[in-house]
Amino acid sequence: MNHSYTLMDFFKLVLKHVITIIVFALIFGVLLGGYAKLKQTTTYSARRSMVIGHNVDKVNARDKNSRVLADMQMLNTYAKVANDQSVYTKAKNILAHKYNLKMSTNEIMKSVKVSTEPQTLILNVEASSKTEKKVTKVVNATSIAIKDELPNLVDNPGKIKLLSPAVNSDLKSKTGPSAKKYTVLGLATGLFVGLVVVFGRYTILDTNESKSK
Repeated sequence: MNHSYTLMDFFKLVLKHVITIIVFALIFGVLLGGYAKLKQTTTYSARRSMVIGHNVDKVNARDKNSRVLADMQMLNTYAKVANDQSVYTKAKNILAHKYNLKMSTNEIMKSVKVSTEPQTLILNVEASSKTEKKVTKVVNATSIAIKDELPNLVDNPGKIKLLSPAVNSDLKSKTGPSAKKYTVLGLATGLFVGLVVVFGRYTILDTNESKSK
């Protein structure tokens, strides 16, 4: 076959079979969008913060800045130490006795993330869970456990002050996968498949027609 296709041939072919191409797009869009809808889950997250530092009023005036800087530099260490097994064991006990919630230390560890805020003395504790009522209890219990256990794990961390406890009204939620994004992806995939099928069929028919001549 020595037939060459021009851009105009391609456009004519698309216009001729536009309904078929659209049908492919809709089918793939519905399939991928429906799949995302079936697989959708919502994850809830809650955060509680604490301030860790020494009382600079008890330090000489010229040493105040260096004391604050030293406390800032220690925050990353505190965040790593906060993942010690003793902290999660303490959190497990607090959950059981104070919140009437039974969880293993491993479950708590997987749901909690401890982070720092640059240029501050703030340590953040964040918990995530697919159960809305559980997440605030986990983050509050873990925060209390860190406050209680950190002085036993690090020498003289300074004063640890817990900020306001996490409450259900402040929860953040994230639902995924996105049905909208999957639908758009399905439409794009369907258009591509439709074009391939139409052009492939046309190429095969044209080839057979040329051979028969």
